[in-house]
Amino acid sequence: MAREEGGCCCAGNTQLTIDHFPDSDRYVPHTCDTFKQRYFFGLSYCKPGGPVFLYIGGETSGESRFSNLQTGIIQILMGKFNGLGVILENCYYGQSFPFNTSTTEELRFLTTE
Repeated sequence: MAREEGGCCCAGNTQLTIDHFPDSDRYVPHTCDTFKQRYFFGLSYCKPGGPVFLYIGGETSGESRFSNLQTGIIQILMGKFNGLGVILENCYYGQSFPFNTSTTEELRFLTTE
């Protein structure tokens, strides 16, 4: 990770499966492919042993949620409990996009399930 900017560090990512329901007929044809899901974190208040506060980014890029680590409930909780704030960029938003296009077949994995 690079230096903290505006309360957040540069983006990191984790490799996740695209298809979370390989046994469900609802998502046929299935895929074993993976994608890189981005996350950001704020170290401003973090101390060893402190909790992690996860903020799900919603329908936008992770960068557009940086303010949540600077003001609001996540920032308040981080400060009070010496915690780490993490912004998780939702699949299909920002740079956490599992496909190069947005066909109906590819979007079938975009679900609240």
